[in-house]
Amino acid sequence: MKNRPFFLLSILAMLALLLIGKLMNSKVADAKVVTPECYRTPIMALEFSQDAAMINTIFKLPEPDSLVRVSKTKRFVSATDLDYLYILAYALFMLLFALQCNYFWKKGFIWAILLTLLAALSDVMENAQLMKIFKLVAAGETDYSGIFETLRFWTALKFFSIGAFFLALAPFFWRSNWLGKVVVTTAALALGCWAMACFYQPEFWADVLFGMIFLLFAGAILLGLTFKTRPSSN
Repeated sequence: MKNRPFFLLSILAMLALLLIGKLMNSKVADAKVVTPECYRTPIMALEFSQDAAMINTIFKLPEPDSLVRVSKTKRFVSATDLDYLYILAYALFMLLFALQCNYFWKKGFIWAILLTLLAALSDVMENAQLMKIFKLVAAGETDYSGIFETLRFWTALKFFSIGAFFLALAPFFWRSNWLGKVVVTTAALALGCWAMACFYQPEFWADVLFGMIFLLFAGAILLGLTFKTRPSSN
């Protein structure tokens, strides 16, 4: 294991992210909400929502009675509670990965640490706005004043920070192996998708952005599983 510095971290991160992600998806599926047109998941639609019409579509408002509304939002609250564990898992992976990278390539290390903390903070703040929406939906309220702007800000900052994290470590990734080059290329594409999702057409680009972020973590984890250091010659 001495010549595989990322192996254990990658194994643990993969198991944690897959398990927590599956539990979250199960909670959302149990809510039986509507996935708006052009989105693949209701979560992405919620994160990039810009008006009450999107919330009404997802939760089928105003038709459901209070019991149905509360039941649906409870499942989303449970999924969001699990998301805090997901944030902890991916932030620890990013943080420890950056610390390990520091042994091989010093450049970009500080930026990677700062971007990790910024991504985690943004995700927590994003969840706080989503919780406000769930509370209002459960109560039958329709005034979402100020929520959408704040939600979009933290959502945009979260995805930007994650994509920029991998670019901050680009020198290490690029020099490591062909997987590292794929990660760097994907990170650049992810930031392009981020700009399109945040400033042009979220209905299409939000899901593409999420796919790119998934590929970034998958690529980094796979690199961690395969990366070997060269034995030092005496």
